[in-house]
Amino acid sequence: MKDLAAAIFALFFLVLAGCASSPPMPPPADLLRDDLFQAPSVAIDPDEAMALSAPMQTYLDSRLRRVPRGVDRRAWLMEALYRRDELRLEYDASTTRTAAQAFEARSGNCLALVMMTGAFAKAMGLSVRYQLVLGADAFERAGDLAISIGHVNLTLEEQTQGRTFISSDRDPWTVDFIPPGGIARWRTRTLQEHTVVAMFLNNRAVESLVGGRLDDAYWWAREAIRRDPELLGAYVTLGVIYRSRQHPALAEATLARVNEREPDNTHALSNRFLALGDLGRQAVAGALQQRLDRL
Repeated sequence: MKDLAAAIFALFFLVLAGCASSPPMPPPADLLRDDLFQAPSVAIDPDEAMALSAPMQTYLDSRLRRVPRGVDRRAWLMEALYRRDELRLEYDASTTRTAAQAFEARSGNCLALVMMTGAFAKAMGLSVRYQLVLGADAFERAGDLAISIGHVNLTLEEQTQGRTFISSDRDPWTVDFIPPGGIARWRTRTLQEHTVVAMFLNNRAVESLVGGRLDDAYWWAREAIRRDPELLGAYVTLGVIYRSRQHPALAEATLARVNEREPDNTHALSNRFLALGDLGRQAVAGALQQRLDRL
């Protein structure tokens, strides 16, 4: 059969949680096997993803909350974060940082910069909406892994408190940390904050997997699923982790859960094909390959 590289997610991407009418994902407890993995080498606390650090709080109080009269708070925030004589945050896709780590490093990938900007904006009293950019996926290879990289941005609005603003400067502002090379304008899908945090956790799982730290990868993926059981990409990551740890039956069952929700999810199908081959179920694997070819 055709040799396929494992396909995983660094952000998720094609179908986030299905249609609004889709039933919720079943409880994931039967897919989680803590007994197969050693304890993580680092503490995993999902709440740290968007938490304000002490330096961030100091900057918020000393700079961001001192908005001159008549100045749009969103413009004040953007100027403070990206002006040359201020923080001047820069794009860096090398790793997914927490909001606090991105602030300290003055750089981050789109998810880290979105989380940091969103954390500051919320603390300033702005309304924040997170968005998945549809159709902006890119693909990278890391050894035998093929990684699908998605893109997120955020929209900032003034709190209206029931009032209607007519002035154009009160229209929503979309903040997009476009990496070098840029992307065109795409359609977006609104994300809840807990999904953004789950994406961060899934990114950490992928980065651990790429680095050969399977135990850490499991615990990051586990927390991603626990934070948002509808984030299908985290199940794909978990399936790849199980297969990498030589548990193809668990991998196939986990990936099948994705296809129960999204029958045409090619990331899950591709990895199920590999797991079924490991199990010697060549006939079923062949049927999946034909399905993939049609897609």
